[in-house]
Amino acid sequence: MGTSSSNPGQKPSTPLLPNWSDSAPPVDPQIPIQPGGNDKNGKDKQPPEVTPKGFDNRFRQPRSDFTRYLSSGGRSKSSLGSAISRCIASGYGGAGTAARRMTASRYAASNLMTYLSDIKREGLDATLKKISKENLIGKPPKEIFASLVDVICPSDGSIDVGIARDAFIETIIIQSDEIENELNFTDQQINTIVIQFISKTISLRLINDIGTKYDFTELDATSAIQIQAAVDGFIFDSVRNQLHARLDEVDNGISRNDLEPLMNKIYENAFEILRIEAEGIK
Repeated sequence: MGTSSSNPGQKPSTPLLPNWSDSAPPVDPQIPIQPGGNDKNGKDKQPPEVTPKGFDNRFRQPRSDFTRYLSSGGRSKSSLGSAISRCIASGYGGAGTAARRMTASRYAASNLMTYLSDIKREGLDATLKKISKENLIGKPPKEIFASLVDVICPSDGSIDVGIARDAFIETIIIQSDEIENELNFTDQQINTIVIQFISKTISLRLINDIGTKYDFTELDATSAIQIQAAVDGFIFDSVRNQLHARLDEVDNGISRNDLEPLMNKIYENAFEILRIEAEGIK
């Protein structure tokens, strides 16, 4: 469970919004980089000030709740709900700051939606040529999409980028039938794939932060897979209807400048919906 990289999790002293949270992750040369812009005096804009650190031990209760959920073998649904809702509310400081912490995932989600929309409008071969991936033309669809991980989310070795990359690969696996059989994507199919990716990044982020104190070797492989699937399923089911409605409003020709702030709002909505749904579990 969790990401492929070992991580001790968030410390209480970690700022709610570290200074990297509003910085773009490394990007493929084919992806346009948005300029930072200047102020009215022509000086470069400074990055926003770092938010002060959250209160001490803000992850302690969510981690305790999640440990109870795992120790119950996934039966204590109320413990899972409490762990997720408390992590978002107190651990992250609310849905807004939670969304802004997902920098790599937001950019990757924007890239994913952009390229799926390009495939829908222009075709797969034309899209691959546009991003200088002509060598992939003619290969099986699943192989093509797996090879696009460095375009969707270039690696920099960080946990946050690792979460986005893991989520992309797992989304390909989960949506393999759609990708294999249907490359003439409809808007609905594009939205489903993007929502699957968004929910998976949130799941990996939460587990990475609140599952750090649990010895997962205590779980057998079958139990670990079932619990992971239960967490993923709860998050996906909680956010999909609202996010489908939100993504239905997106124009397929939307510019990167407009898509990226919209994706931040979509992540914020997802975290808030998830917090409310998790809070209601009894």
